[in-house]
Amino acid sequence: MPRIRLVFMVTFASAALRAPHAEGQQRPVRLGYDAPVGCPDGGAFSAKLAERSRGLGIEPAGANAPDVDVVIRADGQGYHGSLDVVTPDGPIRRSIDGERCADLVTALALSAALLLDDASQAGGAAPAAATRAGAAARVAELPVGPPAATRWSAGARLEASLLLASGWALGPEVYVGVGWDRASIASPSLRLGFSYAAASLDATERGSADLGWFVGRVSGCPLRLGGEATGIRPCFGAGAGAVHGAGTGEPSAPASDTALWAELDAGARAHALLFHRLVLELEGGAVIPLTRYRFLFERPEAELGRVRAAGARIAVGAGGIF
Repeated sequence: MPRIRLVFMVTFASAALRAPHAEGQQRPVRLGYDAPVGCPDGGAFSAKLAERSRGLGIEPAGANAPDVDVVIRADGQGYHGSLDVVTPDGPIRRSIDGERCADLVTALALSAALLLDDASQAGGAAPAAATRAGAAARVAELPVGPPAATRWSAGARLEASLLLASGWALGPEVYVGVGWDRASIASPSLRLGFSYAAASLDATERGSADLGWFVGRVSGCPLRLGGEATGIRPCFGAGAGAVHGAGTGEPSAPASDTALWAELDAGARAHALLFHRLVLELEGGAVIPLTRYRFLFERPEAELGRVRAAGARIAVGAGGIF
């Protein structure tokens, strides 16, 4: 409740105390904006600020000291925002907390508009010859979002792969990855993993066979549908390694063999981020084996099983991001 009351208080104050400025008057404002992935970007904040304080010529601060500096950080309860505004009487800081980043950005824009208008009334802003339409055009030229944040990840999963005509192969995978998260659909990620899967074949009176896949896999997910907290990524990958088969139950010494394994895969990976560090994921998709084998006993020949032309894979896992 205190956060809700704070937002309404800022809204009321900005509406009641802000004085209108004459059309055709522009106040140059250098903006610094830093917010985590999933929050509105700098262009959205600038648009909200321009709506609430007329005649602003807003531009990125770049290497210059900002007139308005906004910093938002995620915490365990939601988001914390700090606002620094340079006025003729010195810098003024405001701090606001919110459960939703979009609501926090709105409250910060309202507070910044109030402080800028107070500074303008005190004679601290220099007029320019540009019109309000010109100021709006300058706002539109701001970057559409903050730079992509590079995030590394590592974790483990349990996989079930439908590679054989007779059933599933089960096993673990460990992985490391890197992603470039931003507040847009274009948030690509790459992952390198190593997996082991095992299956058994029981098909003849002569015995059975144990199979094992040792596969290194690289996958890429070019897009993210949703946000940083929850979302779905379409992913594509390729794997290479070896498949090993060993016969059991033969009267003589069991034979074994190892051969090359290669595959392509495509699917969707859903994730949920907890405590800003722990990520849970569920993935499903299709697998296309590029090396297809029959598994059999020789002399006389007795087939135990074979690799599918197309299979499937599902996986569930957890990891950390840093």
